[in-house]
Amino acid sequence: MRARGAAGWYAFAVEGLSLEKLLNRCAQEGIRLRRVCRCGAKRATGSVRAADWAALSALCERMGFRLTQGEASGPVRLAGLFRRRALLVTGVLAFLVLLWGLTSCLWFVRVTGAGPYAGEVARILQAHEIRPGRLRYTLDVAALQRDLHSQLTGLAWVGVEVSGVYLTVSCVQAEPADEAQADGPADLVAARDGVVRALRVYAGTPLVQAGDVVRKGQVLVRGEERAFDGAVTPVRAAGEVEARVWYTGEATVSGTLLQTEPTGRVQEARTLCTPFFQIAFEEGTDFTDYDTAWRALPLGGIFPVWLRVARYEEVERRAVARPEEEVREEAGRAAWRLAQQAAGFHAQVVDKWIEYSMIKEGGYRALAVLETVENIAVAPEERTDELEE
Repeated sequence: MRARGAAGWYAFAVEGLSLEKLLNRCAQEGIRLRRVCRCGAKRATGSVRAADWAALSALCERMGFRLTQGEASGPVRLAGLFRRRALLVTGVLAFLVLLWGLTSCLWFVRVTGAGPYAGEVARILQAHEIRPGRLRYTLDVAALQRDLHSQLTGLAWVGVEVSGVYLTVSCVQAEPADEAQADGPADLVAARDGVVRALRVYAGTPLVQAGDVVRKGQVLVRGEERAFDGAVTPVRAAGEVEARVWYTGEATVSGTLLQTEPTGRVQEARTLCTPFFQIAFEEGTDFTDYDTAWRALPLGGIFPVWLRVARYEEVERRAVARPEEEVREEAGRAAWRLAQQAAGFHAQVVDKWIEYSMIKEGGYRALAVLETVENIAVAPEERTDELEE
């Protein structure tokens, strides 16, 4: 009888005369073979379905062939393992079921930033039957967050997050009225131009989203909130708007350097000097470009009288070309320095590059760009001077 439920294949080797007769009988009786290969006049190898192994073995015995069983395929070996290691298989299945059950439940609850409202948060969590072992898919996160926000008026913002076996309740306490609401409701505006990368709004209504291009002075978070009943309440906006900001520095360096060379012409002018008056014997020089050297000659011994001699040496100025690499490096250093001064030390630089362009007479103009990531959201009163530029 064939074990029709068996799966997989057995490798076999058969020996005897007239192997073709055996193969023909296998085909007649529905014994499925594959990869049959003649290894000689009296020997052949191949594979037979596990369900047909008993039938092939009986057929070989009736026809006088010697049948040898080889390796079994994966499903057959796995079935044998299940039969031989029943306890192991049962243990693995039980472990998988237990693991699924453990990871489908909430086992840890974390509350951060609640401060004096921690007891109220715990009370609301108990009202929602949140306890270790609670199935995650039975928890209505939106309803829990709505109740926390509506019942805890002393918190400016409440967030609920389910991650794995953890339930995290993040709270941001509202500032005291004498501090936060001293000037009444307020918006958050952009301190500088940039491209919004991420938002974290604790109070107020965001007016921008990731990817938006914003200009300096633009309102980022409106100082108002809409309650669940539709009412709009003015608030002092709070949050962070992380944006990509670019700072530039531009510098131009000439490609020539002025040098002076003496022409050989010299003039002198003498002046008699005392503490009370001076007498010039010659006028100054008529040279256009010159270098001057002074010397004093004492004349009066113990009296304060001396002769001042001015020596004028005519020079000729001419432009000398500077090495191109030197000019380029100097322009680059100056541009980087200006860009870094504009960015300051508060920004996180994520990329930088510099562009060069040649100008007349071998000079270079360098444009350095710093790309930073920083929080650009500020209250208008914090950056009044900057916003009015």
